Amino acid sequence: LHIKIYLGAFIMAINNGDFVRLNFTGKIKENDEIFDTTFEDVAKEADLFDENKEYKPIPIVVGGNHLLPAIEEAIVGLEEGDSKTIEIDSENAFGPRNKQLIQLIPMKEFKRQGMTPVPGMKITSEGSTGKILTVNGGRVKVDFNHELAGKDLIFDVDVTEIIDNDEDKIKSMIELHYAAPNMDIDNTVIDIDGDVVNITLDDVTKFDQKSYMDVTFARFRIAKDIWENMDFEKVNFVDSFEKKQEEDEEEENQRIGIDAVVGGQRVHLRHHVQRLGEPVVFQLHRHVGDLLLRGVQRFPGAALFRQERAYRLFLLRRDPALEIQHRFIRQDALGALLLG
Repeated sequence: LHIKIYLGAFIMAINNGDFVRLNFTGKIKENDEIFDTTFEDVAKEADLFDENKEYKPIPIVVGGNHLLPAIEEAIVGLEEGDSKTIEIDSENAFGPRNKQLIQLIPMKEFKRQGMTPVPGMKITSEGSTGKILTVNGGRVKVDFNHELAGKDLIFDVDVTEIIDNDEDKIKSMIELHYAAPNMDIDNTVIDIDGDVVNITLDDVTKFDQKSYMDVTFARFRIAKDIWENMDFEKVNFVDSFEKKQEEDEEEENQRIGIDAVVGGQRVHLRHHVQRLGEPVVFQLHRHVGDLLLRGVQRFPGAALFRQERAYRLFLLRRDPALEIQHRFIRQDALGALLLG
């Protein structure tokens, strides 16, 4: 880590291997068209806003190839709070356009996959993503060049933080590589034992919809960045399942946020679903299942589905295992509605 001294004060400057957080906006030089940003307001103005994306400074390891190498090289020597405009020619960005990557694909290949190709559609073939340019007769022209190939780029970069705490560094790599919309990084437990790091992720990740391969690759990338940039030799990911302790039924009944279950329409447990000795969450589970069966009358139209979705979120926060169970109840309840 570079250290600068100003009037007796030590100021850290970025070096390769440092963990930092950056805000940035990327533009095409020739027309100032914005193609990526970490700012929500900028994304909305540029018509790039994605409701599934979280707009905030991104964590990277400098020199870790998390961004274009030219960006990571350009921020070396900057300090926390610094800003810089970085110009990158196409050779050092996404390379020149390659005419050989524009291919003609027979229409029958799309029909075999049950697809109807149209200009602008993006497809994946043998691990490469391409954009359909034209559809003429029995042939489809697809461009497998990167969208920004052949473009000179400009990045406006702000260094928001230089991370110096080991636990925070590890959590930053989890944020970068393990994208889970409901994961709370504050619920991730990091246990450092000598040269071994034990990571227990937020409980919601145990029921992630990602494939096993995607989860394994994400964990490997986290571990690799830790090995290569910190003084640790081994990274363990700990998955454990603990039995929930039953709470006093009356106290639990008063504490549960039932309002959130039905999207703003308050629901109380009825006497006919209360069972002595059964945890109140299971009573609530059965009661809302009953409301789903009568949802057309109680919550007409789309409100039924808002209610059901809100209830699933409630279950996931309360006990992730219950959300899995509820999927089957949902199928039965909606099936009953459709059948009358």
